[in-house]
Amino acid sequence: FGIALQNIPEGMVIIAPLMMAGVTAVRTFFISIFIALLEVVGILVGFGLGSASSTFLPVMLGFAGGAMLYVTSDEMIPETHAHGFQKQATYALLLGFITFVLMEKCV
Repeated sequence: FGIALQNIPEGMVIIAPLMMAGVTAVRTFFISIFIALLEVVGILVGFGLGSASSTFLPVMLGFAGGAMLYVTSDEMIPETHAHGFQKQATYALLLGFITFVLMEKCV
């Protein structure tokens, strides 16, 4: 459920800049489908490597977690705090964190 919930803003991040740049709706659709197919390929490669050896899985999860921390700390947090919406961005970050902690505890 958490991954599906995360895919909504991810899709908007892909589509919105294309539409704002004047890319046609049909081309935007095909670009987003292509990106989704690349994600499926990545999932299959990751699943294959993770199931090939019990040594690969913790290493791959560590890299994935590190990549997400990097993107969040280096790009997302500074961008959300740069335009005068510091409090709202901080509250949204905390709300998202609490939501996922509660989802983890309840499921």
